[in-house]
This record gives sequence, C-alpha cells and structure tokens, in this order.
Amino acid sequence: MCYGVEGFMIKKRVAVGMSGGVDSSVAALVLLEQGYDVFGVTLRVLPPLANSGATPYDPEKDESVLRARAVAKRLGIEHFVAVCDDAFTERVLKRCHDDFAQARTPNPCCYCNRFVKFGWMMDFALEHGADFLSTGHYVNVKEVGGIRRLFRGKDLAKDQSYFLFGVPDEALARVMTPLGGMEKPEVRALASKHGFENASASTATPCALMRRPGFGSSCVSYSNSSRSGPFSFIRPIISEHAPRLQLRMENVMNSPFPGE
Repeated sequence: MCYGVEGFMIKKRVAVGMSGGVDSSVAALVLLEQGYDVFGVTLRVLPPLANSGATPYDPEKDESVLRARAVAKRLGIEHFVAVCDDAFTERVLKRCHDDFAQARTPNPCCYCNRFVKFGWMMDFALEHGADFLSTGHYVNVKEVGGIRRLFRGKDLAKDQSYFLFGVPDEALARVMTPLGGMEKPEVRALASKHGFENASASTATPCALMRRPGFGSSCVSYSNSSRSGPFSFIRPIISEHAPRLQLRMENVMNSPFPGE
C-alpha cells in the first residue's frame, strides 16, 4: 500500500519475521503484492553451548535460515539474519530455567513473542527503517477506540492470539498481520502457486524453538553457570541429573499439540 505525500507516492516499509516456514513466507508475499516495501528478518536465537559436550548450534547450517533466504531471493527482497542470542537467553532461556527450578510450567512462546519477536526484533526492524513489523501469525490486529487491539484469526483451528496476549499496545500499533483473514489451505495454495518449496512443509507448532537441537543443553548449561539465587541449592542436583532433565524437556517438547 502506498501513501500520497505532496503529490509523491511513498511506500511504507515493512519488516517480516521470516522463519523459513510457509506462513511467514506468504505473509511477505501478500505484503509485497499490496505494494509495501518489504524486507525479511530471520532471528538467530540459540547461544553457543560452551563446555556442554553437545554440538554447538550453527545458524549457517540451519535449514530455516536457508529456506528464508531462498524465499527472500525468490521475492526479490532484502533479507537479514539478526543475532539475538543474548536477548533470547535473558528473556526466554533464563525464564524457562527459573520456571523449571520452581516447578512451574514454562511458557516460552509467550516469552519469546513479547520480549524477542515483538520486542528485540521490533527494535531491529525500526533501526533498519521499517514502519511496521509483520509475522505469519494467524491473528488480527484492529483499531478499537483509537487503540490497536489483538483479535482471533479467521482460521480458528490455527488461531494464535493466545501466544501474543503479552505483546504491549505500543508494539501492536506497529504490527501487521496479513494472514489474519486467511485460512491455512489458502496460504498453502498461494505458496504453491508462487512456487515456494515450503508450500507443503509441516507447520511450526507451539514451543517450536524449544524443539530445536540444543535447547535442552542451553537450559542445562545456564543452570550450571548460575552461581547465586534462592534456588542455588538445587543446582548440584540439576547438574547431576542433567541428562535426565534434558531428555525430559525433549520428551515434553516433542509431544503432539492440538492441530498437529
């Protein structure tokens, strides 16, 4: 979409968080077809796994990064890979670790959406000249009483509004949700029509980040590196049972979710 300013047409610039999946790819396509100046951003979130004995996460070999780059190239848009492992560690990993330590169920997707995707990535987008940030979430953002509010997406089977409940109003004011009025079959059909290789790829699910290789090791590594705090007495226990803890986390995160 273009806006007229003193007779000149100026395109609004939109950053699209591109995971390499079909949803964010189609979000970029739709915005591009609507006339926006679009560029893609893929986040590198997992930190190196120093001294963990595990293979360090290498974003350059991450298929999601490669897929996002391929889609961006096909669309003819800029693509950035943004390193935010520090923010992810502080805002997501540490919170999940503390939740486990206090026998609470972690809510990583909500932490990530609020503080990383619509926090850190929003800042990155604005620094690179974006007017708005978009993702492939199945939600709607509508203005009510002068304030942009979050609503469910058209596809109730894929609705993700719960996972964005913590995104503050000031961030929602700059969020665009092109898939809010679409259903999943429409998205796949559009991707297929434009020759996207990920058109039939499996759908990302809640806690997808926690399912990625190295997440469990990252939490255990953080547990071992923490030296103080009210739950420091359990850290030797966590260290001793680290393999079991990591296996338990992987089992939980690989359990099926509704709609998979």
